[in-house]
Amino acid sequence: MQENKLKPNKLLGQNFLRDKNVLRQIIAAANLTKDDTVLEVGPGEGVLTEGLARQAGRVIAVEKDKNLVAGLKAKFANNKNVEIIEGDILKFLNEKNFNPLKPPFQGG
Repeated sequence: MQENKLKPNKLLGQNFLRDKNVLRQIIAAANLTKDDTVLEVGPGEGVLTEGLARQAGRVIAVEKDKNLVAGLKAKFANNKNVEIIEGDILKFLNEKNFNPLKPPFQGG
């Protein structure tokens, strides 16, 4: 995946995080530990995913855009704590009976 070359699909509401300062602020504000599992909605190019993976014990990234999934899977192929899932987040949450009050997921 060539970062900074992809154009966001506005029909999917995409916005790609490219500002490293904003990335650092988000990661710092999350205050993650290796005990945390993060559910990332729409990882896009995987910039935030990369930062999350360095801090959290597990990152589950759900991407709806089929054009991005293969690149994400290749980018994180060697990251054992990152799982890339192709699909719609609402369907994923429904299938998993998501409850933000029950680990491994927690709302914040």
